[in-house]
Amino acid sequence: MQTVPQDEARRKVKEYAESVRAAVGVQEFSNGNENVTPCEGKLGELSDESEVYYVQGTYQIQVSGEQHAEALRRARQDWESRGFTIKGEHTYNDGGGRVTAVTDDEYSLQLGSGNPPAMVLLVSSPCYRTPDAAN
Repeated sequence: MQTVPQDEARRKVKEYAESVRAAVGVQEFSNGNENVTPCEGKLGELSDESEVYYVQGTYQIQVSGEQHAEALRRARQDWESRGFTIKGEHTYNDGGGRVTAVTDDEYSLQLGSGNPPAMVLLVSSPCYRTPDAAN
């Protein structure tokens, strides 16, 4: 397991989020936050899971309801062009949907329709060990 400072993982989550925002063509997030969370239950052999964490960024963007499908298409196209693995895609009856991908460094990205005009972007890092725990 890699040892990565939390600030570095937060920065990477935010970078991925910003790249999605740009691909979709939105000027800014209407809301956003990055949270550090213990990787409890994900790493069975570790005795002190408090030393292991992941960062999840949750962001909201505003896209008119009739443009949700196009925003999802743009995100998917960007992810495919960057070599990310598309893990899932679903289209809703109302034209919205969601698409999920994993980056080559194991970050998870998901963009989905909410109540128009809201779309939600989730970006999660893999589990990392804090530098202090490596000693």
